[in-house]
Amino acid sequence: MLKFLKHLPSGLFSGVVVVVILFLTLYPHPLPEVEIPTFEWFDKIGHFFMFGGLCFAVSFDLHLAHVRGSVSAPRRRWSRSLAVVLGAIAFGGVIELLQWLMALGRTAELADFIADILGALLFAFVSPLILSYIIRSKD
Repeated sequence: MLKFLKHLPSGLFSGVVVVVILFLTLYPHPLPEVEIPTFEWFDKIGHFFMFGGLCFAVSFDLHLAHVRGSVSAPRRRWSRSLAVVLGAIAFGGVIELLQWLMALGRTAELADFIADILGALLFAFVSPLILSYIIRSKD
């Protein structure tokens, strides 16, 4: 793995992704009003990749923590992925609740939450495979 990554603060990637997700999902108008060609499920794909990216970032940070020795390897390979996906799903649920409660022009949608869940599920279990491939190819 690239040596400089081992010296970055723990949780950096996850923290950045969490801040970006919070901004994009809770701020009333996070993007400028620009005409971008979209399609009906455009924002759902955004949710899918935001929460997939979150799972990838958390998996990456956990791997760095394991390399540094601050986190031990899980007994079962899938147990860490399960914890990551459950955390991301809970985070997505809290965001939808906040959108509903805050009344800042954002609306809570079940379809957004489903896209969050699907992105989290896919990336939580695929991220460790991607990371192991990247790490092996860099060695």
